[in-house]
Amino acid sequence: MIVSNVLALARDVVFIFLLFLETSFTGSAGTSYKILNVPYGAAVYFVWFTINMIISLLYNVIALHKDNVTLKADFTSFWYYFFAWLALYQYGRQTAIDYQESGNYHDIWWVFSNVQTMGNDPLAKVAAEPIHWAMTELFIYILIVQDFVYCFRRLFSS
Repeated sequence: MIVSNVLALARDVVFIFLLFLETSFTGSAGTSYKILNVPYGAAVYFVWFTINMIISLLYNVIALHKDNVTLKADFTSFWYYFFAWLALYQYGRQTAIDYQESGNYHDIWWVFSNVQTMGNDPLAKVAAEPIHWAMTELFIYILIVQDFVYCFRRLFSS
């Protein structure tokens, strides 16, 4: 039980770390997502959330098995990751539709790989897309921080 709680905390810390490298919801964000000069986009978040939903679901399927006596089913983390994934999907889908309506035929994966941030100039005018991204990023950040606090509480109450 302790191992699963520690692993749950670790996956949240990975996402929080990635977000701290470039958080456009702060309003003074950088203009690119890079780890050790390797660029990444929202697709990394999308895949990360998908993997974590699958892991959480598998954990709960095992916990619900009739022969299990040590694990306890708890879908809370699954739902946090699901709603973060859903917000990210909605952002990508709607932004892709906006591009398509303007005559630029980009799909959701292009959007995820080309996230527009607000930039470093506080006086520059900002388009709608970076504002939408910042709101999405803040929403998913809140969900994952809530999951971190929840898992932390579980770790010390078990």
